[in-house]
This record gives sequence, C-alpha cells and structure tokens, in this order.
Amino acid sequence: MLKWMKRAGCYSIAYGVESIGERVLQRIQKGIHVGEVLNAFKWTKESGIHSRAMLMVGNLGEDQDSINATCEFIQKCRPDTIQVSITMILPGTSLYREVCKQGYISDNFWLDDKPAPYNTMEHPLRTLKQWEDMLLMTHAEGIEKILRILRYALEAITGIRITKNWIDLYHGNKLVNRWLLPLGTKHVSAG
Repeated sequence: MLKWMKRAGCYSIAYGVESIGERVLQRIQKGIHVGEVLNAFKWTKESGIHSRAMLMVGNLGEDQDSINATCEFIQKCRPDTIQVSITMILPGTSLYREVCKQGYISDNFWLDDKPAPYNTMEHPLRTLKQWEDMLLMTHAEGIEKILRILRYALEAITGIRITKNWIDLYHGNKLVNRWLLPLGTKHVSAG
C-alpha cells in the first residue's frame, strides 16, 4: 500500500505513536503494539516516504522506563522528524474522566478561557518538560544537537524556557508566567 501511496504522490506520513511503553499504550487504549510501529516506520522508509513520529509525554502510567523505551525507538527507527507534545486534558477522553474522578479538574474548568491543562496528575510539569527535551535531544544531530545543548544550558541558568510559541518562566518546579510570542502580544498567567 505504501508503494502505491508513493506513486500517487504521497510524500509524508505522520504516525501518532504517542509512546513506545507497552503499558502506556495499553493504558491509553491505543490498540497498537511496538512491533507494528517498528514495521510501519521500516516500510515507510523503504517506500521513500518521509516519516514523522508524533509522540506524547505525560500519559497516565508514563515513567522513566517508558521514556527510555521511546528514546530507544527513536534511535532504532530514525524517523525523519519527530513532534513531541505534553499530554493535555481534554473533555471526552478517558484521561479527562480519570482526572475528574480524582478531583483534579471539573467541568467548571471550561467556563473560563484558560487553555487545556497539561496532565500533571502523576508528574510535575518540570519532569514532563525534561522528558520532552530528552526525546527531542535523542533525535537531534549535528548543529541541531549543539543548539539544543546551548538552549538547555541558557534555560537552566535563567529559569526561562523558550519554545516555538511561548516563553515560560519557572520558579523552582512551578510555572510562574507564560507569554505568547511575539513578546508583548498577550500575557497568560499560569497561576
């Protein structure tokens, strides 16, 4: 099928892998197994189609072992690009039902204009950001790796994290303020 897709003009496929931790995949009811993911990337490369692995950190059951397994997957499969997101709590999901049941959020949250919250029920945001960085660093090569090292050093010294769309200011493990880029256009308090 991939060869036919390539002939038809398909040049890129983004696979929603989420995690390579088997326990995490079962917990989020992904319905896939690690072997299937490895084959999908192998066959996509063989067909000449660009591959993107879309990954998440912070699903329920996520731990350092599942992050390490995902890093090993990145090294083994070498997807052309990766995208890493921190798991957000959205209505209608099993995660949403679980955090409501535990009392971390209620339906009243959505009466405000706050963005969807990250899932920090099992791990602090700082840990989730470190895991996100770990996955990105595993994929980085050459100048990208050097620039990431410099960025992480700067962030560690200043307590400021700069992402594609946001500047986050930390005090210890707590996100204190978040600004939307470009600077000065909108201020969103994380408190």
